Amino acid sequence: MVLVTCPHCGAKVDDPSGTCPKCGLPISQAPSPPGDDARGKKPSAYAPLLPALVGAILVAGAIAAVWSIHDHMTKTAAHVTVPAARDAKADEVRISESMRRATLGNIILRQAQVHEDNYKLDSATLMEDGAICYRYHARNESGEMIAETAVVTPDSKMAMGDTAAKREVWEESCSGRGTDVTLRIGR
Repeated sequence: MVLVTCPHCGAKVDDPSGTCPKCGLPISQAPSPPGDDARGKKPSAYAPLLPALVGAILVAGAIAAVWSIHDHMTKTAAHVTVPAARDAKADEVRISESMRRATLGNIILRQAQVHEDNYKLDSATLMEDGAICYRYHARNESGEMIAETAVVTPDSKMAMGDTAAKREVWEESCSGRGTDVTLRIGR
């Protein structure tokens, strides 16, 4: 036998199709008291919070999934280097170092002159192998302006002057293709 609760007065009734012995109303027609559901049970005090709790869990899960994907992609991208970008960076470093060497070579040439004020850089060429070839004019000890050449080799040794050995270094280092960097390092 199943006992049901009268929705109006709360009395226990053993015949759900009959009337309540306490209030006399038919069980099927009596209005439900506030807070009771159709099965005769009161809803939990946490029932209104359940949708918010489920929603919060879903949002937290979505955020965690997005964060995990982002973190994985960032770590993967950090390990993958594009060869073209790596080569471009290496070229940029190589050119920067060559320009530094070319500028220092120009300063050394100027300071090596008898009259620094009479030094004039005509051209500076950065060769493909890293050598830097200079053509310049300088005033010698007798006051004449003369054309000179100098080379900074790829291993940063300077060859200047008019000896057979220095001319040989010039011919060997400066006969190929190169890039004019005169304006970039100063005159």
